[in-house]
Amino acid sequence: MGGVVGLDYGGVAQVLVMYGISDADRPQCWVDLQTMEYAALAVINAKS
Repeated sequence: MGGVVGLDYGGVAQVLVMYGISDADRPQCWVDLQTMEYAALAVINAKS
């Protein structure tokens, strides 16, 4: 076991507010963030 399991989403909403992301754009930001997260996890956790 072990390895990276993913992002801690606890502060993401506050960051979106801090950067002025509109309410209308936030759902797509979540989708984009998860897409990047899944791709990064695949690389990070790949067996060498």
